[in-house]
Amino acid sequence: MTIRRATLRDAEQIVRLSKVLGYPVESEVVQRRLNKLLASSTDLVLVAESAQGILTGWIHGFLSQLIESDYRVEIGGLVVDTDSRRQGVGRQLAEA
Repeated sequence: MTIRRATLRDAEQIVRLSKVLGYPVESEVVQRRLNKLLASSTDLVLVAESAQGILTGWIHGFLSQLIESDYRVEIGGLVVDTDSRRQGVGRQLAEA
């Protein structure tokens, strides 16, 4: 498994994985949102990709600053495919 930055080519598989999490979303919507996130300096979207080129998970982190604390990264979304759970995919995405 490889952890890498998401690209626009990943949009369809991100749609599939979002449905696993219970958030059905249209492909065009994900493409539009992903395009903005990929261009953002305060957002990061990573994917876990199997050796066969199938995405097994994704994570979206964003930079946050609160008045009472320094900058930190918050997780906006994290999903691991049902068949890939309990294999450390989520942990590897969060660590990356």
